[in-house]
Amino acid sequence: MEDIVILSGTNLGEKTENLSLALRLMIANLGDVVRTSPVYQSTASGFEAPDFLNQLLVFRIDKKWNPYMLLSLLQEIERKMGRKEKTVNKQYHSRIIDLDILYYGEWQLISPTLCIPHPQTMERPFVGQMLAEIMPDFIPPGQTHSIRYLVENRLLNRTETGGEIVRKIQ
Repeated sequence: MEDIVILSGTNLGEKTENLSLALRLMIANLGDVVRTSPVYQSTASGFEAPDFLNQLLVFRIDKKWNPYMLLSLLQEIERKMGRKEKTVNKQYHSRIIDLDILYYGEWQLISPTLCIPHPQTMERPFVGQMLAEIMPDFIPPGQTHSIRYLVENRLLNRTETGGEIVRKIQ
């Protein structure tokens, strides 16, 4: 079994319902979620847009899955929910749902279509806060310190490109 961490985010439409529907669709395919973070409202990161609602989800999945199969499933869920292109002219834009694989067990992977750990995990303040709440002792692949240590010592959120926490929703 592998623990995978998925970031679910939305800044269009009925945001709370978007997060709930994405979670239900993931559970239908991956099985039960083992941990969820509170929902956080955050500013857009890298572009001007309405605030996002974000939630971290941890699933424990069978090793029959691989990261590319998981990516394909998440992209299919995004399409079913009405997600369009990830970028327009290489610029980010608002989205009904965004599902990112942050961690996939101990995997470290860099390819043209998928990077694990997600390359922006270390840059998003709201992600560090959510990880610290639900997985404080987790040591990310490629790191030597726990999430708690990285957040407390301000080593996790190394850039200020947006993604600031507006408020904790639940």
